[in-house]
Amino acid sequence: MRVLCLDKASKAVLSTHESLAAAATSAGAPGGAGNIQRCCVGKSKSAYGYCWAYEVLEKPDLEGEEWRPFKNIHVSNCGRVRQETSAGLMTRDVTDFSTKSGYREIMVDNERWPIQRLVYHVFRGIPKGSNVYFKDGDTGNPRLENLEVKGGPVDEESMSWPPLDLSYVAGFFDGDGSINVSKVGYSGKQGYLLKAEFSQCNKGFLERLGQQFGTGKMYKDVRPDKYAGEANYCLRFCGAAARPLLDVLARLAIVKAPQAALALTFLDLPRVGSGDEKEQIRLKMRDLNADKTYTKQYSRLTAGYVAGLFDAEGNVYTGAPPKNRMYVKITQVSDPELLHQIVKLLGFGVVSEGCRWKIYSKGDIRAFHCLTRHFLHIKREKLDRLVSSFD
Repeated sequence: MRVLCLDKASKAVLSTHESLAAAATSAGAPGGAGNIQRCCVGKSKSAYGYCWAYEVLEKPDLEGEEWRPFKNIHVSNCGRVRQETSAGLMTRDVTDFSTKSGYREIMVDNERWPIQRLVYHVFRGIPKGSNVYFKDGDTGNPRLENLEVKGGPVDEESMSWPPLDLSYVAGFFDGDGSINVSKVGYSGKQGYLLKAEFSQCNKGFLERLGQQFGTGKMYKDVRPDKYAGEANYCLRFCGAAARPLLDVLARLAIVKAPQAALALTFLDLPRVGSGDEKEQIRLKMRDLNADKTYTKQYSRLTAGYVAGLFDAEGNVYTGAPPKNRMYVKITQVSDPELLHQIVKLLGFGVVSEGCRWKIYSKGDIRAFHCLTRHFLHIKREKLDRLVSSFD
């Protein structure tokens, strides 16, 4: 993969080199290929007085190719990877990866992944203790259809987590997520920090989200008596680490899609010399979070999205005394119209004055269970118990 040497100020291309080693030699640092490589993948701003970038060539999607986010990259079912570099979004084929013991590998968030294991993990999940093999024996063909697992247990609890449905993630974030831009630092040394975060009592589920979107940090909410005795946790993505999640939200979210698109604009600004633009984005983000009357794209509503919103803002009531009434509900105070759109999509349910969508009949609850169970994670077991009680 060719390497570009860029002027630090203008980012104009000064020279092109056939390899990292050749670029290091031209910079007068024969052993400095690693430092230049860090610049090429966005981990350092400059090395040896220059900026560096891989030459990015347009590579269109292959027939039937599907992309899914994983930590700080995107992985395709054809065995290719896309990642952000200082020169833009770069698509890498299997021949671009380093080899070890005959297998192609890639570093993802400081962790070494054989490409075949990465592809299978992202699309299907791998039972613990299992290995991923090439069906035709060709290590240069890491397409999902050419991969299989052998060895290890096969029960669901032994599986490493496969990625969550992206519409589900968008619905869950619209319920339990937030995006903010804030000022940080002190007078004369102020900067801006972008944060996208999930808030949830289920720590294990946040860990699963962190595995899928990578480089997020977990915090425990220490505010006393805030959550009626339950510990609450926050999974936070700051700055460029939030981009994989924001890409999904900008495409699939309904309530917070404008904030995600604005956050991506923030990330595209230069780190230096863009204070006025960042301040305008901070103020606009504040206004969007305060006023939810902006136009929303309800055409994005799907069963997966509803399941995510239900896991975040829903509940299951199983006929406890004194009323002994069984029902399922979703609360959405910030956008009551979304609840009416759910009624249109599903064909059942009522919306109360308290901004709650509810279903009471066994037939409606069974239908909701059938439509959403495949996507649910947090409230699946509780909904299963309610439906099984009907028999």
